[in-house]
Amino acid sequence: MTAEYLRGLLTAYQVLESRDELAVRIVRHLERTVARHPEHGALLRAYVRWSLLPRAKRHQAARAGGSSTVSAGPTPASTLPPTFSPRPPATA
Repeated sequence: MTAEYLRGLLTAYQVLESRDELAVRIVRHLERTVARHPEHGALLRAYVRWSLLPRAKRHQAARAGGSSTVSAGPTPASTLPPTFSPRPPATA
């Protein structure tokens, strides 16, 4: 049993709340990539926030039968994981 399968079962039985799995996978991959290439962190985070996550949300809305005209604006910072920082760390 994979974690994704188990999460799907628990979500189907309403034990867990549903979430945008595609966005979660994108952010998880982003954090792994930034850990390997910290010098590109700011650029990668900006690209994910402004391009990939809105595109993923439009894709999920279209698959769910919703309107494909979901706002293409940036992802609010409140929906990003706590480790996600849209600004690069300050250097002294």
